Amino acid sequence: MVTAAKYNLTNLCFTEEIKRGYLSAEEAERLILLDEGLSFIDNGAGSLLLGQTKTKSALVKVCTNLGLSSEADLKEALYKIDVLNKLTYKPDIVFDHTGKYATTKPFWRYMVENFDGIVATSPVVVCFDETKGIEENMFLESIEEMAASGVRLMLFQPTATREIWETAK
Repeated sequence: MVTAAKYNLTNLCFTEEIKRGYLSAEEAERLILLDEGLSFIDNGAGSLLLGQTKTKSALVKVCTNLGLSSEADLKEALYKIDVLNKLTYKPDIVFDHTGKYATTKPFWRYMVENFDGIVATSPVVVCFDETKGIEENMFLESIEEMAASGVRLMLFQPTATREIWETAK
């Protein structure tokens, strides 16, 4: 077992999670020392908790971006997900930024099936056509499919068409 002597946890009281009462300093210390998914960045009054346990989650979330350019990248990307799952301090979120038609099965589906955490993606990226912009029906269907299939976070960013770009100039 790891002892507290290896860590300086005196500034745990400065983390937002403890100040707001989400967990006690004693509970945070126990989770850190037992290597149960929380880590601590000691920065005095700006100290942070990172990570997530089965019952507690830090306010700071760590996101890892993954994506494919083609079907040929799939094996390596699945290996990366496997490695992420085995990390003591794995990211809270994996984000798929794979474009339209890179694979026959959407990569976010592989992520939902294989990542032990929150999966995020952007329906805009999946539904954007360079000449037409966002394909509206495909966009709404994609949102519904992603939500029903386990994607827990979606990014909706504005995407300019050439016409919008020219107007904005």
